[in-house]
Amino acid sequence: MARDSDFTYFQATEDEVNKLVVGEGARGGYAWRPQLPKPAYRQGSIGVLVENPRDEYLLGRPVALVIDEDDSRRLYGRFATLRSDFSPLSAWCHILPRRLFDSLDDSEREADLGGLEAAWIGLIVAEACILANRPVSRVSIASCTATQSFTLARSGALWPFVAMPDVIDRYDSAQRLIRSSPPKVDELREKLLPVWLTLFGIYGKDNGASNPYLVLSELLRELIQLRRMGRKDEIVYIERAVSSALPPGYRLSNIEELKPEDRVNLFDLIIKAIDGGNSDQRSVSILCFLAGYIVTIAAGGTPSLGLAEKVSGKWPQILAWAFLIGSLGERVLWNSGFDGLGRLVTKELLKSFRLTDYPSCDIFLDEGEVLVDKKLSDPLIHLKIKQQRIISVGILPGVALTVPIDEQVATPQRPPVAYEKVVAGGQRALFGRDINDIVDLLWPRFRDKIRAEFSPESEVTGRGRSKKKEPSQERLPFKK
Repeated sequence: MARDSDFTYFQATEDEVNKLVVGEGARGGYAWRPQLPKPAYRQGSIGVLVENPRDEYLLGRPVALVIDEDDSRRLYGRFATLRSDFSPLSAWCHILPRRLFDSLDDSEREADLGGLEAAWIGLIVAEACILANRPVSRVSIASCTATQSFTLARSGALWPFVAMPDVIDRYDSAQRLIRSSPPKVDELREKLLPVWLTLFGIYGKDNGASNPYLVLSELLRELIQLRRMGRKDEIVYIERAVSSALPPGYRLSNIEELKPEDRVNLFDLIIKAIDGGNSDQRSVSILCFLAGYIVTIAAGGTPSLGLAEKVSGKWPQILAWAFLIGSLGERVLWNSGFDGLGRLVTKELLKSFRLTDYPSCDIFLDEGEVLVDKKLSDPLIHLKIKQQRIISVGILPGVALTVPIDEQVATPQRPPVAYEKVVAGGQRALFGRDINDIVDLLWPRFRDKIRAEFSPESEVTGRGRSKKKEPSQERLPFKK
C-alpha cells in the first residue's frame, strides 16, 4: 500500500499538465497528505496527483486528475487533438471531480456495504436473470456488472454521500453514450426501487429523497440479527411486523407445519392480493417481500424459485426479494453460490479503490461524452476500444459499468468506395461528409503511395523478380 507521502500534488495550467503527463516536473508542487486541509482552488487550474517514483531513473506517473466540469471538456478535446497518444486520459489515469477528491482521507478507499454484501450480491444476480430472461446457470458476470443494482451497490460502497438519483442519472447517460437504443429499464427500475431504498435504509444512506420503506429496513435489520444469533423464530417476528398485510385468515407462524402445496396456496393468495391493486405502494412492497420470503422456504424449507419466476414478468421484485432474503446474513462470500457467479460478483463489488491502481474502466463517462461522435460510422473510434462486444464505462472513480456495444459499432461494415469515384464526383461526393469520413476514404490511396515510395525493392531470385510479399501487419508510425 502506498503511503500518503508517496504523492506530489500540483495545481497546473494546461501547458503544465502537458509536461506532467509526459513525465516532466512542474513548479509549485507539494507532498500530498489527504488528512491536511486542502489548498485553495485556483480558478482554471487542473489538479494533478503524481506518484513519486521509487527509482530516480523512472518518471513520476500522474495517477489522478482533479477536474471541474467547466474545465474538463476543453482538456479532453485538447488531448484527443494534440496529444492523441495519451488520449483517452481516463483509460490510464483516474478522473476525480473536486468534491470527491476533497473527501479522500487516504490513497486507498475500502468498499463498505455495512454487512449487506451478500444481500446486494443476491439482488444483483436476480436483476441480471430478469434482464437476460435466463436462469442463473446461463447468466454471465458481464450481465451482472451491467445492472442498476451493481452500479448502486458499488457506488454506495465507495462514495456513500453521492445520492442515488445522481448515480441512476449517470447510469442512464452511460447507456445512451454507447448504445443507439438503450435498454428500457424504467419499468424494472420502478419495481426495484423499494428494494434498493430498503437496503440503503438499513445503514442510513441518504439517497436524496424521503424513504417510505423504513419499516422493511427495520425488518431486514432484525432478521439479520436473528440469523446471526441462530434463532429459529424469525417467522414469528416477520408475522408480527407485517400482520396487517397478510391475507385474512392466514398466518406465517405455522408455515413450517404446512405442506408444500399449502405454502404454494399462501403464495398464490398473496399474489392475488398484489394483483388486486387496492393497496398503496408501501403495502404492495410488503406483500412482495412476503411472497419472496415464502419462495425461500416453499419446498420444505428450501427455495422454490419457480414460483417467483412464473410471475417475474409482472412482479420482478418478488424474484429479487427471494434472492436477497435467501442471501441475507450469509457470512461466506467466496463460495460458488449462484452457479459460480457469487464469488465473481464479490470480487468486482468489494475490491478497494486505490489511486495507484490503473482505472478499471475503458473510458470515464465525462471524457466519453466529449470523444464519442455519433455522426461517425464508428462513433467509438476515438476511444481506442480493443474488445468487440462490451465496454466498461466509469461513472464514478472506481465504479465501472459494463455496457454492450451495438453490433454495427463493434464490427463496422463500410462499403468500399473507389478513390477515382470520389475524385470524379468533386464537391458533390464530398459535400456533407464528416472530415473523418473523407480521411477514411482517401487513406487507402495514400497508404499505397507511401508503401510504394518507402518500401525496399523486392528480392530478385533466379527465376526473376519475385512478387513483393505483403507485410503481416501494418507498419508502426514513423518516429520523428
